[in-house]
Parts: sequence; C-alpha cells; structure tokens
Amino acid sequence: VTVSVLYWSPATRKLAPRLLPLRRSTAVAPLFHGTLLCIPQLRLCSTTTAVASGKRNRNMAEKKGNKKAAPVDLKALQTPEFWASRMDIFDKLYAKQQETYAARKQPIKVTLPDGKVMDAESWVTTPFDIAKRISNSLPDKCIVARINENTLWDMTRPIEGDCTLELLDWDYPEAREVFWHSSAHVLGYAMERVFQCTLSYGPPLQDGGFFYEGRTTRPVSEADYVAVETAMGELVKQKAPFQRLEIQKEDALEMFGYNDFKQITLGKKVPEGGICTVYRCGTLIDPCRGPHIADTGKVKAYCVHKNSSAYFQGNSENEVLQRVYAIAFPKVDLLKEWKAVQEAASKRDHRNLGRQQDLFYFHDVSPGSAFFFPAGARIYNALMDFQKKNYRKRGFDEVMSPNMYNAKLWEVSGHWALYKDAMFTTVCEHEQFGLKPMNCPGHCVLYAARQHSYRELPIRYADFGTLHRNELSGALSGLTRVRRFQQDDAHIFCRMDQLKQEMDGALDFLKYVYGVLGFNFYLKLSTRPENALGNKETWDVAEKCLAESLNGFCNIPVGQADPLSKEEGALFTFDGTVADIKKLKRLSDKLKKEGADAVGGWSGLTHEAWELNPGDGAFYGPKIDIVVEDALRRRHQCATIQLDFQLPERFGLKFTLPRAKDEDGAAAADEQPAKVEEKKEAPKEEPKEKHEDPASGTTSKSASPTTHDHKHGAPPPPAPAKKELHFAIDRHLEPNQERPVMIHRAIFGSLERCIAILCEHYGGRWPFWLSPRQAIVVPVSHKFNDYANEVKNEIFGEGFWCDVDLGGSTLDKKIREAQLAQYNFILVVGEDEMVKKSVNVRTRDNERRGVKTLDEIVAWFQQLARTYSREF
Repeated sequence: VTVSVLYWSPATRKLAPRLLPLRRSTAVAPLFHGTLLCIPQLRLCSTTTAVASGKRNRNMAEKKGNKKAAPVDLKALQTPEFWASRMDIFDKLYAKQQETYAARKQPIKVTLPDGKVMDAESWVTTPFDIAKRISNSLPDKCIVARINENTLWDMTRPIEGDCTLELLDWDYPEAREVFWHSSAHVLGYAMERVFQCTLSYGPPLQDGGFFYEGRTTRPVSEADYVAVETAMGELVKQKAPFQRLEIQKEDALEMFGYNDFKQITLGKKVPEGGICTVYRCGTLIDPCRGPHIADTGKVKAYCVHKNSSAYFQGNSENEVLQRVYAIAFPKVDLLKEWKAVQEAASKRDHRNLGRQQDLFYFHDVSPGSAFFFPAGARIYNALMDFQKKNYRKRGFDEVMSPNMYNAKLWEVSGHWALYKDAMFTTVCEHEQFGLKPMNCPGHCVLYAARQHSYRELPIRYADFGTLHRNELSGALSGLTRVRRFQQDDAHIFCRMDQLKQEMDGALDFLKYVYGVLGFNFYLKLSTRPENALGNKETWDVAEKCLAESLNGFCNIPVGQADPLSKEEGALFTFDGTVADIKKLKRLSDKLKKEGADAVGGWSGLTHEAWELNPGDGAFYGPKIDIVVEDALRRRHQCATIQLDFQLPERFGLKFTLPRAKDEDGAAAADEQPAKVEEKKEAPKEEPKEKHEDPASGTTSKSASPTTHDHKHGAPPPPAPAKKELHFAIDRHLEPNQERPVMIHRAIFGSLERCIAILCEHYGGRWPFWLSPRQAIVVPVSHKFNDYANEVKNEIFGEGFWCDVDLGGSTLDKKIREAQLAQYNFILVVGEDEMVKKSVNVRTRDNERRGVKTLDEIVAWFQQLARTYSREF
C-alpha cells in the first residue's frame, strides 16, 4: 500500500470521504495545511499527471474569474555564475571566426527555385540578404533556408559557395521543426534564469512543441509556469540573434566546463581534435547542430503546459532531471487554436471516456494490456467483423499463425538482431523463443509451405493474431501505446507486374474504410533510407511505382501539358515536395477561376496531394504512410502500405514463371506454364543451394540477401553438433522461378490504438453500427415491464445490443440517463405501443422519431448497420 500524506485544516477534514476515491493526492495537497492525516487508499501520481491535474485546476480557476499568479520579478533573481565565463569564451572565438569569414569572400552565384540566378559573396551573403533583395517582407515569413536541395541552412549563416537556394516558411514541416528547436533554446534560457539550471537536452518533438531538461535546485511544479513564461518573454523581447560558432572540441569542453551533462555529450559525440558547433541567443549558449531561426523575436506566442522528471540520456541508472514542456508559434492565433484543441481533447480523452462508458480497464497485473469489458469487446468485435467482410469482398484469405516462434525464425527474418529488446522472450527445452511482435515472418513460413505458380498470385493473407511488444513502462499510455494488441494485418505476395494494381487496390481499400469511419487522411511517400538493403535500381522502380499509384489516386496531372509553365511543350511534374504542392495548389486555383479548358481539361484533385517523406522508408523497402485527422484536426499515424524485397529473399520465397529464362535472362522457347506441384516430402538428393542453418550461429556470404548469386550453388553447411531446430532455407532460383514482392498492409493499425482514436474522434458518441449500446427500452410504468422485455428480446435476438430499464425512476430521468449513457435510441413503450406492437422512438439528442412497429424498427436498424451509417 502506498501511503499519501496530506495536511488538512480543521474546516476541511470533513472533505476526506469525498477525496478517498480521487487517487491523485498531489493535485489536491497544496490546498490544505495543518493536521497530519494518512490515507492509505490514495496513491501518489506521477509528476506529469500531477501537472496535468494542476493545469486543469488553473484553467478552471481562470474561467471562474480568479486572479492569475502574480508576475515574476526577474531582476530579483540571481544571475547564473557560469554565464560570464561562457560568454567571454564565445565572444573571443566568434570574433576570430568573423575575421576568417571576411578573408574568404569570393563572388558566387545563387540559383532560386524559379531558375533566377543572383550574384552574391561567399562567407558574407546570407539567405536573409537574398530574401530581402527579393522582397522587403519576405525575410519575416521565412524560418529557414535549404541549400542544394537537401541541406537546411540558417537564414543568417553566410553562404559558402555556388548553390541552389530555397526559402522555407511555416508551411514546410522542416521549418516548423527548426522553429520549435529554436524555441527550445528560448526555454533553456528561461530554465537557467529561473532555476539556475544545469541544462542537459532540449529537442523539438515530432508531434509539435519541445522540451528542455536539466538539473535544478528544486523540483519544478505547475506554479513555476508563469515564471518560466516570463523569462522566455524576456529573451523574446530582446530579439536576440542566433549566432553560429564552429569550435574545436577542447574549446567546447572549456566553455561548458561547469556542465557535466554537456561534458559527457561532447566527449561521446565529438571525436578527438574534431569540430562542433554552438549557438548563442542572448546569454544562452548551447552545443547544437542547428539550424535556427534568425532571432528570438520570431517567437510571437508560447506556453508552458507540462512538466515531468526524466533520467539523463533515458538510462534509469543515471541522475533524475526535471523536464519542462512548452509550445510556441510565430502567430498568436496559432497558439489560441492550439489551446482550444487541447481543451477539447481533454474532454474527449479516451482514458476518461473508457472509464465512463465501461469499455476497458488496466491493471498492474499486466501493464500495458487492456482488459475489455463487454461494451468494449463489442466495439472491438464490430471493427473486426467489418474488416472481415471487406476482406471477403477484396480477395483476402484469413489465416491463423502461432503466437510464439523459435528464435531461429527471428534470426532469419532479421528481427532478432534489430528487435530482440522489444520482444518478450522465454526458454523452452533449452531453445529460445519469442512472442511475435508482428505477423510477417509467420506469413512467409505459410507461403513457403507450398509451391506456387505465377497463376496463383497475388496471394493475400490476413491475420488478426495477438501481438506482443515489450514497450518501456514509461512509454505506455492508455490504448495508444500498449504491450498486447491485435492488428488488421495483411500481407500480399505478388509479381512485379501486379504491383501497381495491388497498390491501387490498397489505396482504394483504405479510402473506403476511412470514409466509413469519418476520417480525413493524408498520404506520405517514404523513400530509401541510408540503411536500405538491396540495390538502388530495385528501390527506384518500387518508388516510381508507388508515386504513380499515388498520382493516380489523387488525380495529379503528371505528364500532361503544364499550364503554369512559360516554356512551350513543358510537362507538369510532381514529386511531393512542399514547392510542388504549392504549384499544384496554383493549378487548382486556376481551374476554379478559369475552368477546365485553362488547365488542359484536368478535372481537379480527387484527394489532397501526397507529400514526399525522403529517407524515411523501411530498410527493406519504400512505403506509403497514412495519417488520419480526427474531429479535433489532430493527426494520428494508423495505416501503412510497405513494400518488402528482403523477406522474400531471406525466406527463399519463389513462384514458377510461365516459361524459363536462359542465362542472359531472355525468354526460352518453351512457353508452357509451369505446373503447380502439390506439397510433398523434401527430396533426398543434395540441394543445389546452400541451406542456411541459424542454429550454427554463422551466415555465409553467399547466403546474404544482398550478395547471393541465384545461379550458382554452394556446399551445404556442417551438421549441427547437437539436436536443434534446423530451419532450412532454399534460396536457389531455377531459370523458371522468381521472387514475389511482399506488401505489408494495415488500415486500422492496432485495434487498440484505433479504438482510442475513434473514441476521441466521436467523443464517445459511437455511430449505430459500432455502438456498444444501440438501444434501450423504457416502459412508462411498471405495468408495461413485460412488454418492454418482449421488445428488448425481439431486438436483441436480431443481433443488436438492446437493454431495458425496469428501475423505479421517473420516465424523464430514465430517458436522460439513457442519453448520457450514449444509447443511440431510446424506445419508450406504454399502453398504445403495447396494443399496436410498436415503440415510440427518441434519439440520444432527444429528437423524436415517431412511432414504429417492431418490424419497422428492426428493418431500420438493419439498414443502419448494413450501410454503416454515421447519422445516428
């Protein structure tokens, strides 16, 4: 039992019985003083939870007109001792750097996106200077520059040579990340100012905003937010420029000699004799790669909204630091919009709605694994049934695969080396096993269990098998991050010539599903990463195929005459960059204003244009990432469509061609299709290709997926010393065989995460077909209880979730309670309804729908369920 200690005044002791169930003692502790009282039933919440509770209390107090916290007098705060020495070192080194730059200046050419070339001086002219020459107002809009198509560059950093230059504003995701990164430095200044903080780490966050963490003289609390915001405002008002300095490692270690965290980071990340960069804004100086905004004055609006504790470098053996989260924007209106979304989101939090509607529950006996109550299980099963019907219509075959596999399987797939720490493992009969975190290796085993002809492809396997991932306890969050879950997982094995057809089908599938659920969605093409396996040519073909499918899905007029170009015969191109998306918007505007003839007969976009996400593909193939937008316009990653060329190679997957190929790859004379053979016992003769034995612990070069020669065999490996699993992989390809392409596809993603998103998207008002409480029968008095039960049984027997309220409350109260419980329909029955075998229908919005017979109500419910209507 965790004991929480509260201090109570005599006047508030009587509140104790009301506070016993709260379980959030730290949120209420500051309200009381005086008598000591121990309450074993209460549990101390985490710092983050306490802050969230405190934030809600503050918001409620402000709404009631209570006074806000008094302004902080920053002049009364002590200046950190390390500021002076740190700035002295920076100023000396920065002056030398500027002298060096001045001596290097040379004439250069800067090419803009429209092809215009501007004269400049190397080591003198900055992107800010170029922007000002284009337009006096342009520098204020720009956040960061991009040099030579792939290098982000500070607006105030001198250009070093001939280059292409692109100026990025808030519309670019890279620019937003830079803006939040720069804002984190402003937050770092405030933490040094207010807490005498020894800073550790302060990055931008993927979903927006940023944090900074460090060692403080005392714990940070919600009461400190105003002081931190005031200190941030002090630096913002200074419009302090971000100054970039390149220094030697030994100079950096001297500059940050007071900070053990920076010493450790610099020691690990900067090689001996190497160079690193530091940035200064005002009195804050921090080691950082950059780039950054021009000055702190661009941060027009900001808000500290959360704090927590965290281990240094995420290692539980290291020191515990204080972490402060904030958000910032270049416009005040954007912050107001963000706050409105956060307030609405707190009311729709799926964890609260799940508790209110008895959907799911978590317990420490199985952290990160949800217990679903009957109502929650109804939603879960409704989603699976919906998808199973779609699978049947779209040619998917549902399969079932084991929950646990021998480690040898994961070694073949590559997951054991890359993913072992995120798996739950065990030992059985001296062999290591792992609970599956994904279905793909098992589906490869299923495919390899039979021989396949080209005529059989595509083969589409679907699997709702239970998956487990060993997520860190600190990362668990309701249903959005769990350890046990199920996916609407599917894998498609197809030929290369079928790839575009399958991609088109996958995009159409998710469009239908998200249309039923009421989601807007956005598409991103994630391309070849640095650690990609396989040859570049195969990647290029795959990426081109995905881009063509996306262009067709969105109806982007690639290859048609470009109405926006002044060059005769120019064709419209699109590569998913922000610049091309803006170009496409200009084309759409031209269509609206001037009609289809002005744009070559183009009919317009059928879906918002896809975005390029360079270098973010999986190591085994490019992918399409799908982000859904909920009712609060928040975006969530759910679906994915991924190409995979590596697992078919690793597992030796193959299919027979209609005719064999000669040594040069040309078609042979025999065009008879290969016969599909029945599964039979392994042949006794020696295989023509080396079999990989994971139990041996070695992997030959010839068996490597990236270096294997398909045409030449290799001697078999030595026999294992002891009896172990011999997972034989025949990677040899006959002249009449090829590898299939594997497509990983999920639309819901995990059902748990999907339910969390849907819960907040609908605000707990589930559409009829998905609702766990579709109808409730309410008799006007106890005299009609038997008829109410008869109606309930009739509707329930037709497959709908129908309850009956036979309690002693008044009719109005019963109806109101049913509406609050989010029953889609309240069916009132009395004398007339009993005589006519009918019901009087009301909705949860108290809309009266009149009297319907039992046959009519059942038929109506069936129609709503069959059409997946979101009307009720």
